[in-house]
Amino acid sequence: RGNLRAASRWGADVLLRAHASPTTRYTQVGDGNADHQCWERPEDMDTPRTLYKITADSPGSAAAAEASAALAAAYVALKDDGDTAFSSRLLAASRSVCATDMHICIFISITATYLGLNV
Repeated sequence: RGNLRAASRWGADVLLRAHASPTTRYTQVGDGNADHQCWERPEDMDTPRTLYKITADSPGSAAAAEASAALAAAYVALKDDGDTAFSSRLLAASRSVCATDMHICIFISITATYLGLNV
């Protein structure tokens, strides 16, 4: 149980770090097609490492919804671990996706209500 919580916290922390601002979420580093054509070690690659992000001008509803749902699930799983500051950050980041995509907000609200969660 302790290892599961630690792994959940690690993954949630990665998602929090990708949430650069209330309206910006980084989703990918590099170009998968170009990267898979390269047979060098990642340390030796000299190809561009483009960052892809979701913003109001560059939407990504599916990726945003998945991240938001994962953050909300991590909140539910970790809220009773004693680190209220961390769990509050998880919930706030999950909710902030609603600022840029109302469809995600509605989906999450309906899902949370169905599951009986107060998120």
